[in-house]
Amino acid sequence: MKNPQKLAKELLQIKTIEIQSKNACCAYVFLWCLGIEPDDIEAIRLVDEAIVKGYIEPDCTVLWSKWGAALTGRNIIIEKVSISTIKGIKDRTPVWYTIDGKNGHWVGVQNGKIEFDPYGIGHSENVKKGKPAAMRRITIGGMVR
Repeated sequence: MKNPQKLAKELLQIKTIEIQSKNACCAYVFLWCLGIEPDDIEAIRLVDEAIVKGYIEPDCTVLWSKWGAALTGRNIIIEKVSISTIKGIKDRTPVWYTIDGKNGHWVGVQNGKIEFDPYGIGHSENVKKGKPAAMRRITIGGMVR
């Protein structure tokens, strides 16, 4: 053990922990796609801060360009793309898997395979039983003015 009581106290400060446990997969995947890979606690804190500041909606809907600009200081352009396979995806890309077309789970794909899953690889029912339905093409532009 290191400092479990200190960690417990820090976790109490995260007001959005319940909603993050259910809906923050997209936010965590976006961090990964941008190359921002903090430890789990820091990732939770970053998402909490983004919700408080309005870069992520209270239900954990990511405002891609707005949060991306806040994280990187650059203009972030997002293109929504429908897909049916991940085989051709080379760069780090957020991909939405779904079983029913309504509910789903975001994972990070690179080189045609899932490289990051906020639940842990192999733990998402949407990934196990569903299929990829959409991705977001991320383009990083110039500095935000």
